[in-house]
Amino acid sequence: MRIQIHHLTSPTPADMKKPPLLAALTTLTTLIQNNKKAQGREAVKKLKELEAARDQITIQLNILGILDDKEMVRRAAGMEIPQNEATQIYTEMLEKKRERLALLAKGLGKNHPQLALIDQTIDQLFDDAIEEAESLKEVLQVRRDHLSRQIDKLTELIRGEIEKSTPLNIDEVKADYKHARELLQKLQTKQQDERLRLKTPSRSITIHEWSK
Repeated sequence: MRIQIHHLTSPTPADMKKPPLLAALTTLTTLIQNNKKAQGREAVKKLKELEAARDQITIQLNILGILDDKEMVRRAAGMEIPQNEATQIYTEMLEKKRERLALLAKGLGKNHPQLALIDQTIDQLFDDAIEEAESLKEVLQVRRDHLSRQIDKLTELIRGEIEKSTPLNIDEVKADYKHARELLQKLQTKQQDERLRLKTPSRSITIHEWSK
């Protein structure tokens, strides 16, 4: 049996074309700076979103606070908030009112026992709706407080990043420059070794094996 093993061919000139190390370091620095700027823009965008959400809740609370019970229930029921029980109660109350109108249209008197029962149900649903609307105001208040805390934390974070990036610390600049120089020298040495290795001609090795 005869087996031939060949080395991989040397890289082509196109493959060996690399950007200068200094340009590579400059590119890396630029990417890092751009990434920080992108993160900063994202943080500011998030801050604006949080402030808009908080302001919207503030508006809702102010409106609910000045309305009478009837309008407050109607307004609370129309708010698109997860698990809003006021919506379900208000919908049921409207259904009972439509049922009452239908019975009146059939000729039942206002004092009819069936109408009286429906009236009691409507009154109870209205009381329940008021209670849920008040609970909703408390939920909105809790959410607004939570958003305010998030806004404060994010504002402090952004302010801290701005304060860190604005003044230049000469000692830090010197240390960064020294580190970059050391890294550049290491990369240059490694690149020289790699060039020497690539200049060494590749040879094909053939292994012969004979069966007994």
